[in-house]
Amino acid sequence: MLEAIKAQIDPDLQMIVVMLPSDKKDRYDAVKKQCCVETPVATQCVQAKKLLKAKNGRSGIMSYVSMTVIQINCKLGGEAWAVDIPVCCRL
Repeated sequence: MLEAIKAQIDPDLQMIVVMLPSDKKDRYDAVKKQCCVETPVATQCVQAKKLLKAKNGRSGIMSYVSMTVIQINCKLGGEAWAVDIPVCCRL
């Protein structure tokens, strides 16, 4: 897996999304070490197990995917949440 990540690294790459087959911490740690220390690039790890066994069917999957997309957006410089507050006029 790490060799595949190394093969995809180039200067224009902004992020790597890694699908992990299980929640084994050693795999996650190896990916993060590779992508944070050795070849710096933002990463988002997704557990295949969570996608396959999301509770509440479709809504559970959508909840997991939505939170993952919010994390990706933040890691690329976006905002997690935004509120449009209008400027009040003075009389």
